[in-house]
Amino acid sequence: MRTVVLITAALVLALGCAQVDVPTDANSEGIRVSGTGKVTTDPDIARVQLGVETFDEEVGPALAENNAKAARIIAAVKKAGVDDKDVGTSGFTVSAQRDYRQEGPDNIVGFQVANTVAVTMRDIEAVGDVLQAALDAGANNVHGFTLTVDDPDALREEARVKAVEDARQRAQVMADAAGVTLGAATSISEQSVGNPTSQRDFDAAASDGGVPIEPGELELTVTVQVTFAIE
Repeated sequence: MRTVVLITAALVLALGCAQVDVPTDANSEGIRVSGTGKVTTDPDIARVQLGVETFDEEVGPALAENNAKAARIIAAVKKAGVDDKDVGTSGFTVSAQRDYRQEGPDNIVGFQVANTVAVTMRDIEAVGDVLQAALDAGANNVHGFTLTVDDPDALREEARVKAVEDARQRAQVMADAAGVTLGAATSISEQSVGNPTSQRDFDAAASDGGVPIEPGELELTVTVQVTFAIE
């Protein structure tokens, strides 16, 4: 019968999320640890929702004004270099505005029309110019500005490799401390996979003279749980 080796609580706490089971039979698990892999990259696309809201006492004028401004916004972002396939309507509403201080069904004071287009910008250096063009064309509701990468799969694969390597390193430290030999991985499960995305607030009122954009750097994190055999 193999001797059971006890690992002190201090060692487990020092190594973070990890568990050591030194087996006394073939059915015991071994060493189970979590590993984290991180990769960084520069964003290569930006996404944003560009909207225009108009109001009038009658629905017709509110709609006509909104249609004209929405058309100008779409034309402006395309002229600034955004492809047709990267511009699409994402929302359109017409809503009655009521004065609830007045009683009865005739408390409608006007109509608000909102039109929103989703825009994907693939030239990071031109993002500020595209946003400024949209604002100059009449956009008065800008939200959902996001910097990300078009194809994150390669980054996720790299982060997964690093996560498993990190798990093995943690397990090796524990095996050495316990005086046992670390074996092969017997199970691997992915706990979480991040997205290389940075969401930024955008203040349309602060856009005079151009929209300054600093892309910064994105980080993607993958966490795995791995069980290693003890030989």
